[in-house]
Amino acid sequence: MKKIIYIIGVLIITLLIGGFWYFKDSPITGEIALQKEKIGIGTTATKQETINQYQTLVDYLNKHTDDEWYLVPLKDYGSFVSQMQLGQIKGGFMGSLASYRMISEGLTVPVVRGEKNGVSVYYSYIFTRKDSGLNKIEDLKGKKFAYVDAYTSAGYYFPRYFLKSKGYDPETFFSVTSFLGTHEKPILAVLNGEYDGGAAKDLAWKKLAQENPRIEKELQLLPVDGPSGPYPDQIFMVSSNFSAEKIEYWRQTLLKMNESEEGRSYLATFGADRFILTDTKDFEAVRKIAE
Repeated sequence: MKKIIYIIGVLIITLLIGGFWYFKDSPITGEIALQKEKIGIGTTATKQETINQYQTLVDYLNKHTDDEWYLVPLKDYGSFVSQMQLGQIKGGFMGSLASYRMISEGLTVPVVRGEKNGVSVYYSYIFTRKDSGLNKIEDLKGKKFAYVDAYTSAGYYFPRYFLKSKGYDPETFFSVTSFLGTHEKPILAVLNGEYDGGAAKDLAWKKLAQENPRIEKELQLLPVDGPSGPYPDQIFMVSSNFSAEKIEYWRQTLLKMNESEEGRSYLATFGADRFILTDTKDFEAVRKIAE
């Protein structure tokens, strides 16, 4: 009997010690510590400069959370979606359309989005050269048109939605269509006469216009109707398989970045002034063009 009591006592002490170490208070939240995660963050950025911006945020998360983060460059939005479905990556920064799709399918949860100069959304622009005589969408029938990517709101879904609203079939309206990969490329392709028209986000247009006076001088925006925006930008999402507590822990870490000089330095490199809350209601314009 004494032997049995001794064994039971040892087991109780072992469980108490193990429980103490597993449920010890988090140094950050003061609550029960969350299980450490190893998290691949996907990005479809192709420019090394942009990849470095995302790496800056990964570095900050590694420094200020209890988890291990690493960046996974992917070739396109489709790769991002498939990698999320397979569980090869567990989060990332995505555009509004891909984010909406994955949120709707229950794959991801929006955490935060970036804000710069008070702007955290974008709109779709459709454009032609001023000397082309193509002044409205109907004039582009049978012409060459440049899209961004099949997973973009501004650079693909909205122009197709707009054509359908006018009674046209996007599959046959243009003589040639191409995916050029980034929002800057359709703008430059139309500018240089490689395509008759194109679509891209307004933020890319405005950035290029600051760098190249030919944009405003030689290109024009076509009038559009319908939900050309606002679409949320720079959305950080994580897998819906994570606990609500874990997601909120990361959300609060990012929302507080701008409160310290160190955090503001990281944000400046990333290209934002701060992170703000984002949720499903911010995707209403995206829903209209995607369904």
